[in-house]
Amino acid sequence: MVSLLSMVWSSFHQVRRSSPLSPEKVGIYQKTMDVGLLLPLTDFQEEVLQRDGCKVQMLTPNVVNKVVAFEMICRANEYLPDYFVFKYFLHFCCTGDKYM
Repeated sequence: MVSLLSMVWSSFHQVRRSSPLSPEKVGIYQKTMDVGLLLPLTDFQEEVLQRDGCKVQMLTPNVVNKVVAFEMICRANEYLPDYFVFKYFLHFCCTGDKYM
């Protein structure tokens, strides 16, 4: 299975901070907010972050697109999003055009 942490780790070190952040604040990509991440996070989004050992500031726009899209698909079909089903969805999203 593809880990959310492994997907964002390569991009995480590229986050540039214009000023030092206090412990109460986090830096988030502007594009991450533009693609659909809203604060406060939903319970499902918090579960994904917690289980994969990520923090919200580690999310890139591509990862947010996948999490938000999966959650929207589930809710549109009147299902509650499930973490383990999401992991399969994420795996198929990362394998290329063969499954999309």
